[in-house]
Amino acid sequence: MDAERIKELIRVAEENDLEEVEVSEFSGLWSRIRIRRVTGQVAARPLDPVLDGAAVSTPAKMETPEASEGLLSIESPIVGTFYRAPAPDAEAYVEVDDEVEVGQVVCIVEAMKVMNEVQSTVAGRVVSTPVGNAEPVEYGEALFWVEPQVKETSRRK
Repeated sequence: MDAERIKELIRVAEENDLEEVEVSEFSGLWSRIRIRRVTGQVAARPLDPVLDGAAVSTPAKMETPEASEGLLSIESPIVGTFYRAPAPDAEAYVEVDDEVEVGQVVCIVEAMKVMNEVQSTVAGRVVSTPVGNAEPVEYGEALFWVEPQVKETSRRK
């Protein structure tokens, strides 16, 4: 897909106030593009008896920081459903501003009724969670943006 077609899709999404556009093509090779706008509003979801009343909250404003800001992402290792906590009545594994360590469980991604714990691949402070609780996620999609931990070096004089 060429850059002009991508620009046209972005323009159409903005003009029609669309939050997401997804295109799949097959012309000898598969290609796929997904354009997602963050509007700052959480979409309404149907009532779910498993999730309703849960202590897990969805962020009111979902931001997607750019990698150019020096942030690192913790990405989904699989396609599935993102959960911030191990159970509907449990606290979230991590919240914005929490410190995380490499190997620490930060969320669950459910795939085919199997709950897969996702471990942090970076150490630092969680800056944002661009995915809401119980939302579908793709392989490689950013689940958390983390400000890397700065290691202090000792200096000898």
